[in-house]
Order: sequence, then C-alpha cells, then structure tokens
Amino acid sequence: ALGTTGNLAGLLIGVALRVSMPWLFLMSAGCLTLCHVGSLAALWWCKPWLRPRRTQFALSAARELLGSGSGFLFLQIAGAVVFSSDNVVVGHYLGASQVTPYSVTWRLVGFTAVLQALVFPALWPAYAEAHALGDLAWTRRTFRLMMRVTLALNFGCAVMLVVFGKPLIRWWAGEAAVPSTMLLVAMGSWAVISGCMTAESCLLAAVGRTRLQGVLSIVAAAVNLALSIILVQRIGAAGVIGGTILSYVLVLVVPQSLIVRNVLRESDPVAFETTRQAVTGSQLQAISQ
Repeated sequence: ALGTTGNLAGLLIGVALRVSMPWLFLMSAGCLTLCHVGSLAALWWCKPWLRPRRTQFALSAARELLGSGSGFLFLQIAGAVVFSSDNVVVGHYLGASQVTPYSVTWRLVGFTAVLQALVFPALWPAYAEAHALGDLAWTRRTFRLMMRVTLALNFGCAVMLVVFGKPLIRWWAGEAAVPSTMLLVAMGSWAVISGCMTAESCLLAAVGRTRLQGVLSIVAAAVNLALSIILVQRIGAAGVIGGTILSYVLVLVVPQSLIVRNVLRESDPVAFETTRQAVTGSQLQAISQ
C-alpha cells in the first residue's frame, strides 16, 4: 500500500509540474523505489535481528534459493515477452492507429484479475502450509473452489466485455479506441484462460513446483511471438491475442494442469495426521512450560 501510494504521489506531482515523459516516469518509479527502501530501513531499525550478516551466509542455502527461484525468473521473462510484445507487433504490422484499441481493451480486460490479485497473495501461504502438513483434503477443496469461482467470475466478465465493451470504451477513451467485435471476443477468451492458469500457478508456486512451469512458459512465449506475427498479418489485431491463446493452449495448459493434478494426489493423509499430532503435542508442551 505504501509503495502504491508513493507511485501515485510521484505521478500526480509530475503531472502537476507538467514535466516531460522521462521525468514523469522517473518520479513515479523513483517514489515507489524510495518507499520500498524506506520500508526496508524501518524494518531493519525495528527488528535488527533481520539484518543480513556475512557470518550467517551459507553457500548451500544460496544455491537452494537460486534453484527454487529460477522458475520464477523464467515466469517473469515469459510474462515480459507475452505482455510487452503485443503492442510492438500491432504497431509494426498494423500501424500506430491500431495500438490504441488493442491497448485500451487489454487494460479493460486486466480488471478481471483484480480479485485474484487480492486473494492469491493470502491463499499462497495457506496452500504452502497445507502442503507441508500433507492436508490433501483442504488443498483439494480450496483449489477446486477457487477454480470454480475464477471460472465463473472471468466468464461473466468476458460476456460483459463482449456485450458492453464497445460503448464502454467509446465513453471511456473515445471513438478511436473502440475495438472490433473479434478482438473483444478474443480478449474475453484470454481472460478466462489466463484466470484459470493463474489459479493453478498460485498452487504450484506455493508448493515449489515452478521450474518446469517456467521452462514451459518460456517456450509458450516464443511460440506466442511467432504465432502473433503470422496471425496479425492475416486477421488483424485479434490475431495477436489469438497467438497468445493458441500458444498457451498448445504448450502450457495441458502440462501445467497435469502437474497440478499430480500435486493434488501426492499428499499423504497418514503423514498429515502424524504431523498434526506432533504439532499439537509440541503446542501443549509449550503451554505447560
């Protein structure tokens, strides 16, 4: 919240001072960075035992962290390619005038992920704890519930986007930003697929199964770029998001879903009961002391 406030404050100050675009970016990103640095300094000041020390550095732990973090690195690279290349492809092959409808529609579709962005950071550690305890029943029940809610919410938003997207965008950004019906349908389809993939990614990240997912995401990003270039020349801007959909369906959806199924099957109820009894016993012992 503090970082978001700083980002917004820097942006508003830059707009009020009528600075150039490079300075506006620096003020917005700079305030965000300063807030993060300030938060870190305050944390170390209030809790000095959290400060890093050379004596506590362990090479084996560093290797383990780098190994587990490689999956997240691949996911970030893939996300940068997928979410940043579309406007470049549209602008190069269709002209700058077509970038606005695509970008505005993409921003509108992004609002469908707001609820997930609020819920998943809290759900992530809950998944991790349940997995560590071997609580398969809770993990299955919660994951299936989240998938149903995500599918229903995103499908409903996709239908509303197709039905009301044109008048809403016309009112919001003007006639030049109104997309085609095909682009609205493609964006709505992507919202549904992306929401389900995000729900699965939350579980996989919580249990540390990100490496294969990251590699597949890199492959999907490369396929996405190739398909987007081919399709944009044949069916227009809708071909760019169509390439994203096809690449995810062909490369990522089935393998990632299989990994999730294996995760939901591998927990051991007997191990869960043993761990639960051990935790309960240690808690009772701590209370008695």
